[in-house]
Amino acid sequence: MLSEKVIRIMRKKELSIEPGMTETQAWNAVYAHDKQNRKPRPSINICFTGFTASAASKMRELATTNGFGVNSSVVKATTHLCCGSNAGPKKVEAARSRGLKILSYEEFQYMIETGELL
Repeated sequence: MLSEKVIRIMRKKELSIEPGMTETQAWNAVYAHDKQNRKPRPSINICFTGFTASAASKMRELATTNGFGVNSSVVKATTHLCCGSNAGPKKVEAARSRGLKILSYEEFQYMIETGELL
């Protein structure tokens, strides 16, 4: 007999509940469904600093459209820091201490246009 929790989850995910299904089989079906429908993680997570609010907003949208993850600060997942003319020194120092690739706006544009990772 299946627990109410797994039944509720399976119904929410629109998974079929087979007669005689064990609790383990039900959870395996849930996990398989989740794994199959999981979005891949972006290989590039970028943070922008030193740009006007409107420019940064456009760059974040462009990055997201091209499959990049966007972070508002330098965190563990961040792989690149894109710096404008008024770049925050704390973000730049955090990026350097983590060994991140620091890009100019032009280098960011090049990555978007060519698909080449810098």
